[in-house]
Amino acid sequence: MPLDDVFKMVAIRVNAGKADGIRLKLAIEFSDVPEAWLLQVGRGVFHARVGHAFPDAVPVLRSDSRTLKRVLLGLEPLSGMTGSETAVETLTQLLDLLDDFNRRFPIVTPRT
Repeated sequence: MPLDDVFKMVAIRVNAGKADGIRLKLAIEFSDVPEAWLLQVGRGVFHARVGHAFPDAVPVLRSDSRTLKRVLLGLEPLSGMTGSETAVETLTQLLDLLDDFNRRFPIVTPRT
């Protein structure tokens, strides 16, 4: 799944009630993708921007794209990430804002 699609999925899963009043910024640098990404949460909305210039105050997390995708999908713990403690804490805060959906939700209910 392309990174852009993964970030769109994250945007859908952000619980606006939990994210109300929270402001997060996190830069992601990948070892296998040439572009860096800036992730932001503000006003209850998640944004991901590719190749954005990062202010010095933004925590930077380093990873390969596969590991980040697996972490965002809840398939892997944060242990594969490197960066400042603040960057890891910021990603943890972001993950805490996400709703969990039943992946096997029946779209069509059986007829009785």
